[in-house]
Amino acid sequence: MELSSFRDLVLVIWGLVATAAAVYLCILVGLLYKRVNVFLSSMNIAALKIEEIADQVQAEIIAPLTHVGSFLRGINQSLSFINKLFNKKEKE
Repeated sequence: MELSSFRDLVLVIWGLVATAAAVYLCILVGLLYKRVNVFLSSMNIAALKIEEIADQVQAEIIAPLTHVGSFLRGINQSLSFINKLFNKKEKE
């Protein structure tokens, strides 16, 4: 067996090994893509549900509480103003 034919045989074997490894890697990437895609789609659905819940909480709880707080702050300021008016009359 000559050295050149041995070299050719090694190149063919390494080419087959590299081709098999590339096919195996492509199959692994395809399977991983399918699993990750399913996971990402379920995470997207969960994120949309959380967003809907947050919007509902904002509309049903936080907004009315903000209005009540503003109303109470206005009452407090009105009472403070009236209190200052009466305190000024008593000092004079």
